[in-house]
Amino acid sequence: GADGNVMTLWGVGSFTEAVAEIYKMFPDDEEIKTVYDRLLNRCIPRYRVPVGTSDRGIQMCYYNASAGNKGDYYYDDDLWIAIQFMEAYINLGEEKYLKNAESLLEFIWSGWGKGSGEDLGYGGIPWKVDTGPLTCSNAPAAYAFARYYQLTGDEVFLERAKTVYAWVREYLFMPTSSLYMDGPGNNWSGSYNNGLMIAAGSVLYSITGESSYYDEARRTAYAAFGNNFDSAPGGMIYFANDIDNPWMDAWLVKGYVEFYK
Repeated sequence: GADGNVMTLWGVGSFTEAVAEIYKMFPDDEEIKTVYDRLLNRCIPRYRVPVGTSDRGIQMCYYNASAGNKGDYYYDDDLWIAIQFMEAYINLGEEKYLKNAESLLEFIWSGWGKGSGEDLGYGGIPWKVDTGPLTCSNAPAAYAFARYYQLTGDEVFLERAKTVYAWVREYLFMPTSSLYMDGPGNNWSGSYNNGLMIAAGSVLYSITGESSYYDEARRTAYAAFGNNFDSAPGGMIYFANDIDNPWMDAWLVKGYVEFYK
């Protein structure tokens, strides 16, 4: 920024997400193209930290919360970046963005079952190092792995998507409400958590044709409409209302878009 402050990775990811959506609407706008390119190729790389190879022999990396490897890394923040690299591949057609997504998704998978705290030892991807797994670090992983499979046909990622999705269903789904809790013992049901599980179930249904994914996405879609939306005066207009965070609400809307497809 002009004052010398640098955004955290979460802010960079959500800003990139917004720019990508604007680019899709105005692909010939040179100013938007320039901002999009700078985010993908100059800004985000400042947060990148290489970390060796995966058990599949793929170079892994993560993106630190602060530029220059000065902070912690968060699996959920890295997932937003991986999703945006896949979006960039779709929007711009350059193979390097798909490779960037693969490198990051390999690292994210390497965190499976490595959380700590009261929820240890039964799988899941932690929120950050030395913490337990939450919906926000697993629902987007299920979605991202499924989307990567759609783009590449790599069966390993389809199996990962199924595994993570099933884990969230087993440990973080609330049958009485058909919503997803934030984490073990925390029944807050955020709009983006529900939206990402709706999205993940919808994509997995489109891939596999297995009706359980459709049924589960449908149940949460109806439940989230009652839980995460409010009506304007007169009851004719609905808007997501989640702790005054429009980015979280945008992911609920994206969940409905995937379900509508």
